[in-house]
Amino acid sequence: MVGDSLLSRLLVTKFYFPVQILCFLLLSTATGRREASLGLATGSLQQEQQGWARPIDNGTIDLEWCTQAETPAGKVGCCPPRSKTPVVDFVHNTQLPSRLRQPVHLLSSDYIAKYIRAYELMKALPPDDPRNFDQQANIHCAYCDGAFLETETGWCLTGGHRNWFFFPWHRWFLYFHERILASLIEDDTFALPFWNWDNQFASDPLPNVIPQMYLTNPVLFDDFRNPDHFPPRLADLNFVPGDGAPISDSKQREENNALMYKQLVNARTTRLFYGKEYHPGDSKPDGLGTIESAPHNTVHKWTGSSAKPHFEDMGVFYSAARDPIFYPHHANLDRLWTVWKTLPRNRKGPFRPRRDYKDLDWLNATFLFYDEKRRLVRVRVRDALKTEQLGYRYQDIHNAWVTARPSTVAGAKSKPLVSASPDSPPTAAADVIEEFGEAEILVIQGVELDYNKATKFDVYINYPNANENTSVNVVEFAGTFVNVPDSAGKGHIMETEMRLGISDTLEQLGLEDADYIVVTLVPRGSSGPVTFKGFKIKYET
Repeated sequence: MVGDSLLSRLLVTKFYFPVQILCFLLLSTATGRREASLGLATGSLQQEQQGWARPIDNGTIDLEWCTQAETPAGKVGCCPPRSKTPVVDFVHNTQLPSRLRQPVHLLSSDYIAKYIRAYELMKALPPDDPRNFDQQANIHCAYCDGAFLETETGWCLTGGHRNWFFFPWHRWFLYFHERILASLIEDDTFALPFWNWDNQFASDPLPNVIPQMYLTNPVLFDDFRNPDHFPPRLADLNFVPGDGAPISDSKQREENNALMYKQLVNARTTRLFYGKEYHPGDSKPDGLGTIESAPHNTVHKWTGSSAKPHFEDMGVFYSAARDPIFYPHHANLDRLWTVWKTLPRNRKGPFRPRRDYKDLDWLNATFLFYDEKRRLVRVRVRDALKTEQLGYRYQDIHNAWVTARPSTVAGAKSKPLVSASPDSPPTAAADVIEEFGEAEILVIQGVELDYNKATKFDVYINYPNANENTSVNVVEFAGTFVNVPDSAGKGHIMETEMRLGISDTLEQLGLEDADYIVVTLVPRGSSGPVTFKGFKIKYET
């Protein structure tokens, strides 16, 4: 445990935005590790865990439980149609051909014609058909805006956002959406494309703009998009409303690559990438993974209409899937899940792979989706951990951001704020930690904000002069927190925590043996009120 002398040197009170916050975290000379208010907290996700033997079981819910969703725009009716047949368990059809998901900007004219025809047929289905486009959009509304609530806690039962179900839930959603489209055009080779907004290559056509086919064809066009972000405007992966005039394309590409590196490459541990565990009865289920926060949330907001109160359609959960571009957006996120698994967990030594959760409460969790035959199908997380399990793969694309490690130190000319010894060799213990993939995690505890408010703040290490104009393409940038408005929780107040992997940042700044580090939180845009309870550093693998 940490003694009183250390506690007195930590900021553990509540804070209120909009302010910049400097947090001094002391390095324990006894252990060679930084410890915070609750002492050294270690965590391991390596062993398959028995869990609570109570995985989230959406596969047995009755659709009659569904009520109007609570959204920032008020109550919205988006309950799925009731099934006329019993629920069936998912069985992969091994007779289906392998399917290739391609980037939108490289699609052939023949494929585009087929794609448009599939959506024409989907939109022409009867309104009460679960395969109808509006009913498909309602799935995201119902399951992500509290239309199904857990009776014990009043929290959203399905948990498709802000926790460890984010990636598998959306993979299953896209799988059935794809299969419905394929069946409508009677082409089992059909696959959804992906919007390659993380690709900063200056090609023709550009991969990181809103694709032309979503602007020129009425079947794929959505009235509620931001016209200021139409081509040739490049996607801003760290977007915040009201950020001012756009920066140059070359600068935007650098910023995007740096954001991707910090949010995805630096998310080396399972918890950082996937998000917080969510067990039945959890009183505080919210905990975003790094990539869900950005670029997932930021691209949603960037695409939605600034003329709408909550940046509908894409900028808010209840209406996001009403825009056809939602599906290639999430297909790219699904692709990035596969890319993340190819990256090393450790920063030194032999390659050690990144890992899924092994908790049985995650692996055995179930969801319900309607399939192409209008059957209600029960699926499990464990059956969608690899795209090959579902019969598809992604076209290989060069991911330049994997090596886009920021090298500019923003505070290089400032007076040093820490006692550090960058020329000293790392300790033997540090070498072992790095080789086996243990990461130093900054935890911002007790983050409280309004679910209905679009909130964003960036985090910098040892750069107290950071402000809303500070680049993310600097060594000191550690990550960002972004909230997309919804009302999926009990009441309107979210209490969560933010986690960031900072081992890489500390090494680059020469702070591995520092006595103190300084953490600066910078509110971005018109963020609503936010409070914080404290900070700590822990170690995870």
